[in-house]
Amino acid sequence: MVTERKRRSRYTSVAWSVNCKLHGYVLLLTGCTAARDANSARPGATASNHAMDAVKPAHGVSIHGQHVIDLPVVHLGFVSRELDRLFVHGGVTPQGALETLDHSFWCRVLEVYEEEVGMMYPFLDINQQSHEILKRQTQSYSGSLRSGSLYGEGISNIAFLVLAIVSSFEGSKPVEIVSLIVEEVFVSTIPKIRLQSPNLGDLTLLALTCIFFFLNDREKEAWRLIGTFVRLAHEKSPQEEETAPENISDTFSWSLYTLDRRWSFGTGLPSAVQDSEINRPSLPTMSETSSSAATLASRLQVSTSTQDYLQFRVLQWQQNLPCRLQFNGVDEKFDVAIEKRGDYMLLLMLYLRANQMRTIILRKAASRFGSHNIDTSNFQVMIQVARDTIQVLARLARETDIYHAQHKAFNHFLETAFSAVEGPQLRRGEYRMTSKCLSGAC
Repeated sequence: MVTERKRRSRYTSVAWSVNCKLHGYVLLLTGCTAARDANSARPGATASNHAMDAVKPAHGVSIHGQHVIDLPVVHLGFVSRELDRLFVHGGVTPQGALETLDHSFWCRVLEVYEEEVGMMYPFLDINQQSHEILKRQTQSYSGSLRSGSLYGEGISNIAFLVLAIVSSFEGSKPVEIVSLIVEEVFVSTIPKIRLQSPNLGDLTLLALTCIFFFLNDREKEAWRLIGTFVRLAHEKSPQEEETAPENISDTFSWSLYTLDRRWSFGTGLPSAVQDSEINRPSLPTMSETSSSAATLASRLQVSTSTQDYLQFRVLQWQQNLPCRLQFNGVDEKFDVAIEKRGDYMLLLMLYLRANQMRTIILRKAASRFGSHNIDTSNFQVMIQVARDTIQVLARLARETDIYHAQHKAFNHFLETAFSAVEGPQLRRGEYRMTSKCLSGAC
């Protein structure tokens, strides 16, 4: 039987103690924990519209006499129960899971995956995946060969990787069960893509593996691998491949590109492919956004006028988003009755990304004269942007399970916000000003 071992805390005292050693920041989180504990007593405090409602708020833990936000206590969800049952009855394999678990279970898994991951990175065709799982299940006993499959013989491995990703949202026990199988599938696929031209199924499988690694505290491995796969997808361009079924779609290619950029930005490591190397057609409205991002990246050593221009471009991009993607800051609440979880997460991520970019621009500008000579002209703006990010994430953790299920997605947003308001560059007076600005953060 798999035992429950304590994993390296996803976003608990380890990460929080780094960001919260200054006593003022620790105190800010006390109110969040108390409020969330109070909310746990009322029905519907967790705003999940599917099986993720198995997650409940955590109690505060003590570090240096103060309370910090900890992960919730996670009970067995529907994926955990099925994986545990499979493990007890003889082990877990991709083929066995595909044949044993019914189609309604797989539809539920795909629904969770689509809302948590697929809407932001739509490289996996959920409808096709569901169709091929059903087809594989109905034909597995007759032994008939499948035809017209998009993912080929790799469908069982792809389905299992989706299952593994969803299991990551339920705690450490299901992850322990699936991790070894994920490693075996990954190791068996790597030689194939090195020695022959990878197909869509191979690239899909490996992209899912990267996401699994990222969600389970292996972000540098995810960054390293996604860079390789972006290169492979880039080489397998429509101009080079004539067989339509094997073409890598633009959506697939740009999804990998976005993952590469996201993890490069989060880890501070370089991207695999430069924009000038890409020969894919841009997605609608992407050209202007891409050029804006390139402008931001190339001008981070900023003068005052350049800083104002970059801030303007970020705000302009944010304001020009469609109305359905506009996020109203801390006043925006997730209402399960009127919107989908995935839609809410998408607009939330766009808002946090804009705040993060503004924070970085302002932080660079503030320290451009050196670490001991801070430019305070936009200090209040930087603190306000950081405060907004902290407020939004504190409310998200207090009122929903989204933060805890997707902790890695929100990690570096919070780290960036804290980096703007702590560190050796803050003198005592500036620290007091920061603490005062953040006093209402929770």
